Amino acid sequence: MSTMRALIGCGVVSLAATPSLASAGDDDVSTWLEFGAGLSENGNGRFGEYRQLLQTDRAFALGAVGYQWRDGDDRYRSGGFHASADLAQNLAGGYLARQGDYRIGFDLREFEAISRERFVSVYPGDGSVQSLPPDYAGLAGARGFVGHAGVRRQQGSLDLMRRWGQWRLTATLASEDKEGTRITGASERFGDAVLIPAPVDQRQDTVDLQLAYQGGQWVLNTGWYYARYTNHARSLTFANPVNTTAPLRTLDLAPDNDISRISLDGHYRFGPARQVSWYISRADARQDDGFLEPLMPAGSALIDSLDARRVDTDLRLAYRAQVNARFGYRLRWDYRDRDNRTDVLPISATGFSHLYDHRRQRWSADARYRLPGQWRLRAGLEFEAVERTTRSDIRFRDDLDTTQLWSELRLPDLGALALRLKVVAEERDSDLSDAREASISAPSQALPEYLLAGRSTQYQVSGDLPLSERTLLAGSYRRINDDFDNPAYGLRGRTSDEVSLNVSWQPRKALAVSAYALYQAFEISQNGLEFHPTGSPSYANAPWRQWIDDDSRTVGINFRWQVSPALDASLDISHSDNDSDYRSRWLADADTGEVGGTSDTLPGFGVDTQRIESTVNWQYRPDLRFTVRYLFERFRGDDWAWDAADFTALGFGWGMPSYDGHAVMVSVRHDFDSL
Repeated sequence: MSTMRALIGCGVVSLAATPSLASAGDDDVSTWLEFGAGLSENGNGRFGEYRQLLQTDRAFALGAVGYQWRDGDDRYRSGGFHASADLAQNLAGGYLARQGDYRIGFDLREFEAISRERFVSVYPGDGSVQSLPPDYAGLAGARGFVGHAGVRRQQGSLDLMRRWGQWRLTATLASEDKEGTRITGASERFGDAVLIPAPVDQRQDTVDLQLAYQGGQWVLNTGWYYARYTNHARSLTFANPVNTTAPLRTLDLAPDNDISRISLDGHYRFGPARQVSWYISRADARQDDGFLEPLMPAGSALIDSLDARRVDTDLRLAYRAQVNARFGYRLRWDYRDRDNRTDVLPISATGFSHLYDHRRQRWSADARYRLPGQWRLRAGLEFEAVERTTRSDIRFRDDLDTTQLWSELRLPDLGALALRLKVVAEERDSDLSDAREASISAPSQALPEYLLAGRSTQYQVSGDLPLSERTLLAGSYRRINDDFDNPAYGLRGRTSDEVSLNVSWQPRKALAVSAYALYQAFEISQNGLEFHPTGSPSYANAPWRQWIDDDSRTVGINFRWQVSPALDASLDISHSDNDSDYRSRWLADADTGEVGGTSDTLPGFGVDTQRIESTVNWQYRPDLRFTVRYLFERFRGDDWAWDAADFTALGFGWGMPSYDGHAVMVSVRHDFDSL
């Protein structure tokens, strides 16, 4: 990666330059060195979604070095360099700056994203061509090959800033490489669904330039942003292990593309209590590389005569004023236009892709007023109009208007209790063209959520109560209820309830304890139709209804303890329990034999997670500090959707949906005296 090499070169130059910076006798210099070791068991990627363990089930080294310098003659001028390798990532960075005048800095890091990475598949490799072994004779009795799914990321950035009087110029150059394997899916028919290991080999380079002016009552900023995405793993060719008579297929893995955006924003103050602000931008996204249909026979030529392009325009305008000490208000308007200039794809002899042009306008007003007796009221009204059109053999048009009214009331303190109430009401009204109305009558079509008319209500109450000088209790409850006026089938309703409780307690100055509990319950209901019934016309497309319930419960407790001036400790413990279940009921007799009124319960999904993180720091002497850190994570997914037992049905299975992960680290840091 050329950008990464260039940035590493900057770091070496920065580090080499630091001794000369420290030659002045009055300069403040801080240099430190930290080293240690760690041991992990089943820890690869377990401790957080984007934390990295480049090592697993073995010992590993920890290390860090740092240098900080401040000019003795100019206290606003400073510089520094640091590098480390630890549990989370490998990183290096440095800077040279004068506060409010200039800055140059760089940042390099490497980490890995892994989630339940071990899997079993019928495919023996993990490249861009997935072939079945020569002796493959179907899923029954097929051999399983072990693979590992994970993506390693390398990131580098260089940032520059220079100020001339009231003008400031900033520039950021960044690059990211991703390499590894992820799991993707493909299907020609419902029964031919397959999960496939797909290669990841991507790079994204970005440039961000900003020129700002601040003077008097004006603040102006103009920017230019450019991003280039390059995919070296262009496509994936595979043999279907379910339908072995099907020819090789090629799956599109996204072509190269780039986007550029120019913007202008700022504000003008009429006085200390009135201000108008604005934002204007135009973005141009292009995909001029040949690209595939989503799924096509292997060996077919790319559709390279078609270019993809979308031009986006955004306008925002806002005005706010504080009329007096009690009353203030804000007015906002924003406009968004998405102009899709991509050629229409002929995906079949009679059908074409649907390319949407999208236009949205939003008007909103809100106000706040302090009533007598410590009452405080905030309220607002928002109206949004969205229009979408498509360019295809049949032109569709979708309109959706949304009106939202909300209010928030803070009650006067009832003794020590402070309460806040909030209510939100939303009304959605859609308007579809005749062609769009006709398209949803077929069982294979359904209106997406953002085109469904209906209404939504939200209620929220929150408060806090000091139980003593050292104890504070806080809690909240929120309920959201969505109802949809669905003329055919699809989403019918959605509700959610969230309850949270927090307690903060400081029994003495050196010890702080906090505990929390969170409960979330979500329910979704939808209507469906029997798809592709048998030849009997009696109950064709029989209706059914499905309910999906998701419940989540989380509790945790945190300790912070200053044992002595030289010794401090922290302990974080949490437990999370998540459960989902699915049930359905036939609303009429179906051709496939189900009787109206009968119900089915589908397999659910449950996950339990416990985490413990503990750290102890001992300042043995002013220049020497010892640190011990321990991490534990237990994951239980006993009703995991795709475990190894399902290998004979899917040709794929996660190798280990449940695990216990541990990591312990010990390090010592030495701070050198000023040079």
